[in-house]
Amino acid sequence: MCSCRGGFTGPNCETDINDCAPNPCLSGGSCTDGVNSFHCSCLPGFTGPRCAVEVNECQSAPCKNGGTCTDYVNSYTCTCRPGFTGINCETNIPDCTESSCFNGGTCTDKINGYSCTCRSGFTGSHCQYEVNECDSQPCLNGGVCQDALESFRCSCPKGYTGNRCQVHTQHILFYTILFYTILFYTILCYFLLFYYILYYIILLNSKLLYSILCYFILYYIILLNSKLLYSILCYFILYYILYYSILY
Repeated sequence: MCSCRGGFTGPNCETDINDCAPNPCLSGGSCTDGVNSFHCSCLPGFTGPRCAVEVNECQSAPCKNGGTCTDYVNSYTCTCRPGFTGINCETNIPDCTESSCFNGGTCTDKINGYSCTCRSGFTGSHCQYEVNECDSQPCLNGGVCQDALESFRCSCPKGYTGNRCQVHTQHILFYTILFYTILFYTILCYFLLFYYILYYIILLNSKLLYSILCYFILYYIILLNSKLLYSILCYFILYYILYYSILY
């Protein structure tokens, strides 16, 4: 009587035992018999010596941008977050349209949303509101503000003027009178100055005095061109002319 090696049987150990009977492979796998062994060829989506393990397609994290992966046999699906699409949630859905931003605003696409950059003079999440320049109450002294695009206009009450009604008309009158008063006395001063210059030049026939006066007049009046210096020089020369005329 023969004592057979593993995998064989029969009186003379002539028969190879079929290790695939019954089929040890699970999940539809195909069995290939060997000597005292077998090999399983698994269907797609399964693995392991007996094809008992399902392959987890979500293990490689195929879903992008925070999508949720659901595993199936030899496949998977991605449930995308709002704002994304595609098999693997790889595409950002464009949210900007021609009507997203009003009044010429510029639309910037974001994840599941957008933002508007408004032109000057407009505001709001969709640039739908015109900025009211009168909200800051720019008109002073009881002026009435009228809003316009990127500007405003003040209607001033009686007695005030200026783009913000900030100037009292009495102040204008005061400074106008003051200006013409100073102008009048300055002209008078020049007249008296040149009168005394001519007087002393003719009377005293002094070339030295003529030269000195001409030097000061040309230097301060022509070169510096300052009204304040006109007046100071005029009073200064008159003072000394009158002073010396009294003494001598």
